[in-house]
Amino acid sequence: MPLAPASQIHWNFRIVLCIAAITFFEYMAVQYYFSVSGTDIEAIKFAMRSTARFSCLIFCVTFCLGPAHKLWANATTQALLQWRRYIGVCFASVHSVHVWLIIFLFWVTPKIDLAANIPVPIYELLLGGGALVLMYLMVATSFDRVTRIVGIRNWRRLHVIGMYSIWAIFLFCFGEGYLSATTEELRSRAPMGLSPVIFYHPFLFLTLLPVVMRLWLLVRRSA
Repeated sequence: MPLAPASQIHWNFRIVLCIAAITFFEYMAVQYYFSVSGTDIEAIKFAMRSTARFSCLIFCVTFCLGPAHKLWANATTQALLQWRRYIGVCFASVHSVHVWLIIFLFWVTPKIDLAANIPVPIYELLLGGGALVLMYLMVATSFDRVTRIVGIRNWRRLHVIGMYSIWAIFLFCFGEGYLSATTEELRSRAPMGLSPVIFYHPFLFLTLLPVVMRLWLLVRRSA
């Protein structure tokens, strides 16, 4: 599909279909994994870790587009920047599969074993829940008519707070999960015998990249 100027890119059936297809593909991949491995607690936790990484990849692409265009202004970064809204909505859509897995984990975990089997502490769930609320509010304001009702200033505040909140959750979860786990625990979380370096380091780097780019931009402006 040819890239049009930002003012000419609007929601249409092809964009919605593309987002729905990516989300459906992720959901079916999870279902296939469950059909092979079962739906015990460890299988659900692994699916959660995998979907979180897929969501993180799309989120970081969205978060990097703004500073990337300011650092390397050209036709390519301009064209990608025009599609940032839809990539962001795609992130929210695929991340909903991860949210479903969290709910599914609570559903299948016996109440007596709940405290021992939830993958994160309660305070992390509360912080993550707050970030999810902001995520869905950002989706709700990703339509021109809603943006006009909310006002551009409030829209900007919501999206800045929301993006940095989601980024902080990803950074905390990947960083804390990596630093606090033993080597044996990290190996047990990595799929198919992969090294923990492959399963953790790239996502820590990816999560840090958007803020590193913004700091680089500040240094260039102050130079």
